[in-house]
Amino acid sequence: MAEEGSKAKIPKLSENSPDDIKAPQTARAHTSPRSFEDMRPASARAPLPTEAPATIDDIKQQVKDAPATAAAEPVAIPAPAPESAAEAVPGPSIGADLVVINWAEAMEQVGDDEEFLHELLGDLFNETQAHVESLKASVPSRDTETVRQKAHSIKGAAANLMCHRLREAALFLEKAGMSGTKGELTGDALNQTLDKGLEALLTEFDSFGKVLKEKELIS
Repeated sequence: MAEEGSKAKIPKLSENSPDDIKAPQTARAHTSPRSFEDMRPASARAPLPTEAPATIDDIKQQVKDAPATAAAEPVAIPAPAPESAAEAVPGPSIGADLVVINWAEAMEQVGDDEEFLHELLGDLFNETQAHVESLKASVPSRDTETVRQKAHSIKGAAANLMCHRLREAALFLEKAGMSGTKGELTGDALNQTLDKGLEALLTEFDSFGKVLKEKELIS
């Protein structure tokens, strides 16, 4: 009887109600029946294409084909306004107070021999005319040494007979020829200087000729 009292009383199956019967509790699975991969969109789950590793040549070609980075646009610097010929190279400055021929000084040069002065002025006109014809060719051809020589001859003869305006024009052209020969004047500066010098000389020679015609020293 003692043995029977020590054993726990085992209830009969029929004594338990259906609600008392519970299935053995097992470890719960993840709350979501889907994996992370299943949650991704179908387009994202598509296998990524396998690319071959890029070679050095591939990289060089990609760099070559890539659009060039736009360089900084240069700042446009406005070109200086072109100078006029008068501003770039001034012509000879012949004072308005200078006369074509200073007769008083010229007479003094020849000892008041008017006839001799008239003869010398006629010779000056003829010689200057020959030099001018030579200058009309040597200036356009930029023969600066010939220009210098011819202008020097005119300058000296005009100075001896007090023909100041003609002398000033010849002096300017002589200096231009000398500067061109020495290389001190080149390019456009030389061209403009020679052209202006010849133009001034022709103007003064024409004025000189008119005075001589008024005096009936030349025909």
